[in-house]
Amino acid sequence: MIPKPIEIHQASLYLTFSPNCLPYAEVAAFLSNNYSGAHLNLGKLAEEKIILTGKSTILRYLARLANPSLYPDSKIFERHTIDTYIDSVRNHFNSKNQKENSLILKSLEKTISKEFLVSNQLSIADLFIWDYLKSQKESETQFNEWLSKNSNIEHWIENSNSKFANAVEMVQQTLAKAPVIDIYRFSIVKQLIELTGLTAMTLYASLISPKQKEHGDVALSLHALKLPGNPMELGKDIVQKFKTNEYVAKVITAGSFVNFTFNRSALYYSGITQAIKLGPLFGSNSSGCGKLALCEYSSPNIAKPFHVGHLRNTIIGSHCGWTTVSINYLGDWGKQFVNKDATEDESVDALARTYFKKMEDNDEESLRLWQKFRDLSIVAYTKTYGRLNFKFDVYSGESQYRLGKMQKVLDELRDKGLLKPDNGAQIIDLKPYGHGTAVIAKTDGFLLYLSRDIAAAVDRYENYHFDKLFYVVGATQSHHFNQLFKILELMGKPWVDKCVHIGSGLIKTKDGNMSTRKGTVIFLQDILDNVQEEMHAVMKKNEKKYAQIEDPDKVSDIVGISSIMIQDMAARRIKDYDFDWSRMLSFEGDTGPYLQFAHSRVCSIERLAQFKVTPESVDSIDLSLLTEPQAIAVMELVVSFPDVIRDVSVSLEPCQIVNYALRLSHAISSAITELWVADREPEVAHARLVMYASARIALGNSLRLLGLEPLERM
Repeated sequence: MIPKPIEIHQASLYLTFSPNCLPYAEVAAFLSNNYSGAHLNLGKLAEEKIILTGKSTILRYLARLANPSLYPDSKIFERHTIDTYIDSVRNHFNSKNQKENSLILKSLEKTISKEFLVSNQLSIADLFIWDYLKSQKESETQFNEWLSKNSNIEHWIENSNSKFANAVEMVQQTLAKAPVIDIYRFSIVKQLIELTGLTAMTLYASLISPKQKEHGDVALSLHALKLPGNPMELGKDIVQKFKTNEYVAKVITAGSFVNFTFNRSALYYSGITQAIKLGPLFGSNSSGCGKLALCEYSSPNIAKPFHVGHLRNTIIGSHCGWTTVSINYLGDWGKQFVNKDATEDESVDALARTYFKKMEDNDEESLRLWQKFRDLSIVAYTKTYGRLNFKFDVYSGESQYRLGKMQKVLDELRDKGLLKPDNGAQIIDLKPYGHGTAVIAKTDGFLLYLSRDIAAAVDRYENYHFDKLFYVVGATQSHHFNQLFKILELMGKPWVDKCVHIGSGLIKTKDGNMSTRKGTVIFLQDILDNVQEEMHAVMKKNEKKYAQIEDPDKVSDIVGISSIMIQDMAARRIKDYDFDWSRMLSFEGDTGPYLQFAHSRVCSIERLAQFKVTPESVDSIDLSLLTEPQAIAVMELVVSFPDVIRDVSVSLEPCQIVNYALRLSHAISSAITELWVADREPEVAHARLVMYASARIALGNSLRLLGLEPLERM
């Protein structure tokens, strides 16, 4: 069965763009026909997987796909005329030469009086000219004047065919979802294109955060750009010629850096209002538009209880982003029933090996019992996952890659001269690459799980053609994945660089590392139950608030889960940490309950206010009234939220979201103490309520990204 995310991905077309090249024409070409084959997804600033580049190339592609009459293959003369129009605009699209633009307009005036530029029907020439005029008319008054005289194309597109009006709406909606700070960055890039001659994407990628906040919001390293001339002199020249505007308040040099300071009041207004309007979508970005990732995580062994040691991989695995297919690759093939008794009695291990041999030989009764344990294990795991708010798209496992299915991979390894016999075993020598010896099959013929991981990786690429394959597995397995990736490279798999091991540290007890076989684990179900019980007891101490909670059992469970998960994600994933009951059960300090309490407090403020904050009303709020340090701290954090999410998509460190949520919660707490909404002047009260509402959205979205349900009462 095809996972739902794959169905959606395969039934979609993806178009990415930057604000300096808006895709009005491309979207209009797609919408010009009732094309039911795909859904069009728009994304801004994708840095990878832009297969088609250039407006004219993309426009021709979409026209042929959605509506061939827009660019008729059979009519050579009409295609030539269309190409002439496209080329005339493309050659001068970014031209600032008024004379050249005037020549384009004069050439258009001769033919644009007709309803359509080519023949008697709409073509991509009409769409391309319309796109050009839409893109230019905001900054070039002469185009406005020309449009007022020759408005038939504008009128026909926007009024005679509502789908083309929707093209404008789709692009504008996508831009409205883009992080506000990106708009400010691109306002800098727009001027730097003229001052340096470099491309927009090169300049955008070169913008960094200054090491010291007082130096500004964005810095440009002239050394990194490797422009001809003295970097310090180039910096002075840029500062002299750069024009401050509604986005940028100040430009200074600091050595070979040019530092830009944003207009803070405008930035706060744009960011806060965007948070209110986007709500649950605030903070999202489209950098993964069109890209597919497989994420393998959790992966417990069947017939063994889910213990807290599995928690790290389960939590971290949910933060990989993109269009993601989540895979639970179960350890469901092997000696799963061996425990600590095997270390004391070798006969137990021998019995397990004998039983597994029967499974390998397709013994019907052995496989029936194995299937029963596998099914029961998945039912139990699913219940625990559901409680933690996790859901997998695919339950896979090592059992998919039994000896019969493995033969193709083994043959390929032999054909490439990689698989060698060694005293009865089958190995791959990776010592020349610093990765030791990879054992594929033991002397008794049993294939080790490295062999099945090779087969699984090949199978996944053949089925999914992923852009990334994330393995969320403990850091203790780094050697295994170094071997796996090197073997795939030696097999000539060009996609091996798309495979990433996301390592994590261990959860330890006072007795050391957890081990099921040694009986030193703490089972997760016990932790969830105990923490819920403790949180419920704490909640009961405040009888007034407790009486207002509709479902105390559910709320106490959410608070308990928040406590567990925040403790796990508070530090960098590679670090080991000691399992600490006292910290887990605390409402004080930087804990999960503290984050939930902060969220419920701002919800309470909104609930008790005499007026409501809505996307429709927020534009009229005067945020310039918020001048207090506590308000500035909250707004600064709210506006920075989209950048936090972008950074996490690169670092894959959930602790960055946790740390952000804690800093925002502290800022909220400080603000609530000083900045009241009740009994204040209406304008001030409205502004403060909008600030608190935006903070609630940013904090709530942070908690959801961490797999937690934000609470409105507790």
